[in-house]
Amino acid sequence: MRRIVTYWLLILTGIVTMAGKPGDLYSTLDKRLAGQASDRLIEQGLDYFNRDVPDSALECFAIVANRRHTAAPNDTAQMKFSARALKDMGNIYKDYYPDYLEASKCYQACMDIAQKYHFDDIRAMAINGLTSLEISNVYLYQETPHIEDTILTRYSHALDIAIASGLDDEQLAIIANNIAICAYSYNKAQEFQPVMEKFLRDKGDHTSQPIVLAKRLCQAVIAHARGDSEMAIELLDQALEQATVGRDIVRLNTIKFFILGEMGKDEDAVATYKNVEQYASGHDRHILMADVYHNLMVFYRSRGNDQEADKYEQLALKEQNLILSKGRLIDMNEQKFLLRIDEANKQAERLAYQNRIKARILWVITAFVLLLVASWLLIYRKYRQVKEKNRLLYQRSLDVLQAEQDKLEAVEQQQEKKHTSTLPMDEEAQSELLHRIFIIMETYPEVYQEYFTLDRLAELADSNRNYVSKVINERYQCSFNNLLAEYRVKEVCRRMHDTRYDNYTIEALADSVGIKSRSNFQAHFKRVTGLTPSAYWRMARNNETPSLPTTPTNDTPI
Repeated sequence: MRRIVTYWLLILTGIVTMAGKPGDLYSTLDKRLAGQASDRLIEQGLDYFNRDVPDSALECFAIVANRRHTAAPNDTAQMKFSARALKDMGNIYKDYYPDYLEASKCYQACMDIAQKYHFDDIRAMAINGLTSLEISNVYLYQETPHIEDTILTRYSHALDIAIASGLDDEQLAIIANNIAICAYSYNKAQEFQPVMEKFLRDKGDHTSQPIVLAKRLCQAVIAHARGDSEMAIELLDQALEQATVGRDIVRLNTIKFFILGEMGKDEDAVATYKNVEQYASGHDRHILMADVYHNLMVFYRSRGNDQEADKYEQLALKEQNLILSKGRLIDMNEQKFLLRIDEANKQAERLAYQNRIKARILWVITAFVLLLVASWLLIYRKYRQVKEKNRLLYQRSLDVLQAEQDKLEAVEQQQEKKHTSTLPMDEEAQSELLHRIFIIMETYPEVYQEYFTLDRLAELADSNRNYVSKVINERYQCSFNNLLAEYRVKEVCRRMHDTRYDNYTIEALADSVGIKSRSNFQAHFKRVTGLTPSAYWRMARNNETPSLPTTPTNDTPI
């Protein structure tokens, strides 16, 4: 019999009259209310709710809830008002009409907003509402699954979140009351005593009426679990003296009825519960009346009074049939099942489509990669072949050029040894010839022509090749070819700094000063500047101004 109390107490947290469900609520909202601020509408809706006027309360909450569709995403204040309104709408749909399908939608929408915006206090209330809704559905369909530990764990989790987030006293008290009721009804008061004691410690100095009533109820359940039923009744009586809201009076009297029954005080128990019966009958509360009749049936049946038990059983069935015929309870399980099936089908379709797209993308990528690898292999093979061919040609050219250069230098050395050693030439004549050579090398553009040779220099200097070669060897300490290479390298360096030659390649620059052999150019450039041509030009392009090589002057000492 004790377990039965949880089913009707939790579905009747806000027990009200079974007024007909309003028609098209969202299209008939009072325009006067629509102009009020959200906080004012929430306050007014709660006032209607506490005065058992569900239609007006629902109207206020619906206006606030609908504002979430037009509010800016960063308007957290309005989103919190909307989440709170959705929670209160869920309570009304669950407790007043009843319409569990709409209640479930409201609670879930509230939970979604709370999770998205991290409203932990709202999330605690949404957990509480969804858990109470599950218990109510189980009871009204006469199902008794073993969900006691799950239910209490959820409520305990909601209480922890509520305390940590600073939830207001009225809402926190509702969660604490549900824990106490479930702990008593499921005979798990000792197991969940630490949870209730945590609530008592945290709110020990709070004096608001909702918290005081919740503390008295938790203390009564703990006292009863310890075997002190008298203390439990005393605590409940103290709470009843302060209770003014109908749902609080019903909740406290019901627990008191069951404890008095366990104590064997049947007359006091029946008298206490008759007050609840009269309250439910006087306010036309069919859900509460159904539970009252059911509990009285169980009570009289346990006492062997079958006549009274049968009477209350018939009354309970009548009220339950009336509830099921008016509400949408009969469709809830089926609707939830269909929604789950529909969602599962949509999810399966999405996954199948995603898998098809992934397979196609993978096939295209694989084909592209294979094509890319094959193309790269072909190009690399061709590149290796061309590179090897060019290397052989280049090496052959170098060998030919080097052989010719070696042959030319050998001939020149033999001629110089033969003729210069016996050339009579005084100091003044050498200086005069050196000056003419310097002027020619510095000022004649012909120096940078490919055909410029030692013979041409001697002709321009009005001398012969032997005297010119001797002066260059003795004064510049180098051969004519090295001196010519230094001047030409110096001119290349100058042109690298000249923007008019920006479109030239290194080979073109070398060719423009009469150097045709790439290998000779590289060697002379490195010898004169200490850098490779490409490194020098890169520095020139980056304005790092590498120093120009110095050409020997006409006063170079012998």
